[in-house]
Amino acid sequence: MWLGMGLMVGAAHLPWLWQRAIGRGVGWLALHLARMRRRAAEANNIALCFPGESPEWRARLLRDSFDALGIGLFEFARAWWGEIAPVRRGLRFEGWNTSTHCRPKVAACCWYRATS
Repeated sequence: MWLGMGLMVGAAHLPWLWQRAIGRGVGWLALHLARMRRRAAEANNIALCFPGESPEWRARLLRDSFDALGIGLFEFARAWWGEIAPVRRGLRFEGWNTSTHCRPKVAACCWYRATS
């Protein structure tokens, strides 16, 4: 456990582009090593939610989802132990709006999209 935390602390201080590249690699490993999770995502989640899409499209979504999982680990590490300023410099936020689709008890929702 401590070794894992030490690796996460070290990873939090890598350059952002390195984090994303390594995160995609971690996602690729997870896609190929976590067979039960992959099968559950393929059969139970993606196939049921998108029955009209082609198998190639669903396979791409599965790969992208595991890539995002790997990158998310590095985002988590950066949020806890790293600095946000280097990431923030390259982002522009668009569309800070209130939504009419929110539940009645919620006063406003923020919808945003970060672009680099």
